[in-house]
Amino acid sequence: MQTQTQRMILWIVFSMSLLFLWDAWQKHNGQASLFGGSPAGGQAPPDKIGGDPQAADATIPPAALTSAPAGTVVPAASEAPGGAGASSGRLIRMGNDVLALEIDPVGGVVRRAELRQHRDLVANDGRPFVLLKDDASGVYLAQSGFIGAPDLPTHRTALVPADGSSAQRELAGAADSISLTLAGESGGLKLSRTYPLRRG
Repeated sequence: MQTQTQRMILWIVFSMSLLFLWDAWQKHNGQASLFGGSPAGGQAPPDKIGGDPQAADATIPPAALTSAPAGTVVPAASEAPGGAGASSGRLIRMGNDVLALEIDPVGGVVRRAELRQHRDLVANDGRPFVLLKDDASGVYLAQSGFIGAPDLPTHRTALVPADGSSAQRELAGAADSISLTLAGESGGLKLSRTYPLRRG
C-alpha cells in the first residue's frame, strides 16, 4: 500500500511539472497562459530590449562623456529632472598606479573606475579594464546617500571640493597617498565624503 501511495505522489509531481513546462512554453511563444493573465506579447518588443534606458525611466541621468584623454576634466552628466541640487557639469579625475577614477561632484558619485594594470580581455585592444562606467554600453555606478526623507543628503546633493580645486589629482613622485574631500549641506546636515588613494 505504501508503494502505491509513493507512485501516486510521484505521478502527480511529474504531471504538474509537465503542466508548468507546457504553460511556460506557451507564454514563451506568445500564447495565453493556461492559468489566465496576458500573453508574453504584452512585454516590450525585441527591438526595444537593450535600447535607451532613459526612455523607460526619466529619473536616470544621461550618460557622462567618458572618452576624454587621460589628464583632463570631462563634462559630467547633467542632473535628471526633479533631483536635489545642481550639477557642476564637471567630473574630477584622480588616480594612482592601480586605479583611475572619475568622480561627479553631484552626490560624489564614482562614474568611472579603471584598473590600470589589468587589460580588457573582451575588447582585446589594450585598454584598461573598466569596473564602473556610465556610457551607452551600460551604467554601473558607485553612489550612496540617505533615502526616505526629502531634506537629507542623497546621491544628487551638490558637493564641492573642500580645497576648492577641481583639478586632476594624480599620485606622483614620492607621495604615498592622495585624497579628494567633497563637502556639502542639505537639510541642515553637513556631508563630507573623502576618497583616499594610496600607492599600490
